[in-house]
Amino acid sequence: MEIKEAYNWLACMEKVAFETKRAMLDTGVDVREIYESSYNNKIEGFVNDLSVNINKDKLLNELINKENFDNAKEIYSRLEFMGIKTICEKNEDFPEKLKVINDRPFFIYYKGRMPDPQKPSVAIVGARACTEYGKSIAEKAGKVLAGHGVQIISGMALGIDSNAQKGALEKGTSFGVLGCGVDVCYPQANRKLYTDLVNKGGVMSEEWPGRGPLSMNFPKRNRIISGLCDVLLVVEARVKSGSLITVNYALDQGKEIYAVPGRIGDGLSAGTNKLLEDGACVYLRPETLLERLGIDPKEETLGLQGNISLEEDEKIVYSKLSLKKMHFNELLSKTGFEVEQLSEILLAMEFKGIIKQPLAFYYMKV
Repeated sequence: MEIKEAYNWLACMEKVAFETKRAMLDTGVDVREIYESSYNNKIEGFVNDLSVNINKDKLLNELINKENFDNAKEIYSRLEFMGIKTICEKNEDFPEKLKVINDRPFFIYYKGRMPDPQKPSVAIVGARACTEYGKSIAEKAGKVLAGHGVQIISGMALGIDSNAQKGALEKGTSFGVLGCGVDVCYPQANRKLYTDLVNKGGVMSEEWPGRGPLSMNFPKRNRIISGLCDVLLVVEARVKSGSLITVNYALDQGKEIYAVPGRIGDGLSAGTNKLLEDGACVYLRPETLLERLGIDPKEETLGLQGNISLEEDEKIVYSKLSLKKMHFNELLSKTGFEVEQLSEILLAMEFKGIIKQPLAFYYMKV
């Protein structure tokens, strides 16, 4: 059987805690062997050898439960029809950033695509019931960072999350980590954002398709949000909030934290001000994060939409262009290409729809 089918079976087992599943996999036994042994009711020895504090009789009953096998098979058979792709920890392209975190995920369902490991990522999180000021800060941060090729990671929640992701999608890519199945849009008010994320970036989840947005799912999904980023930005947050759960995960993962300072005494600024008091970096403008990531704030590169792939020569040319028109001769000087070579590259990029000629011999990004 395919290894992903066995992982799907384990992921879909509702009554077995994630920590127990992780402990089973960390024994080093192939998940397909666990599946086959469970299906044939020969798993008791394996369960008894687990060094975890659990009710082993209850676990054994769940592992051999034929209904769990049937449910998992039914879900797995519909993945392609639902446009859902999967990736497991044994795949070469499983995100390296997630392989090294505590309680690392072992199986992810996603629609669209996964983040590009070669590009920097910033997670932007904050309060759902945020201020208009917070919304504007988040949207501008998402837009400017994405316009410079930075991938924005967030949770698609109302408020700060969704505004940051909406801003990002205007100029580049963003990825949503959900606390429900990837076929479930939650909250429903974010239906357009959900569709745009799937088309221009991706949505992902550990939860099986059809799984509802249960409150217990959201704190643990935050470790994936922080795990996928290089830097975490908190815009507005109360002292006790989901955003600060994400911060705690990020700190455990060795990530750098930035926070937006707020008015003293304002509840939505209490969390971010406390982070600053505890040593987080001050965020005042998007350029601060660009410089931290080693990106020149003056050179907007605009994250490419969709799945457009560029040749190395095309990437060089694209990085020199902007939303302002540039003459062919200036491009020659900036890239160092020969006339005929540059002409061929520009023609190919026009065909891909990522640049245009507003005037003869002038070029600009679309």
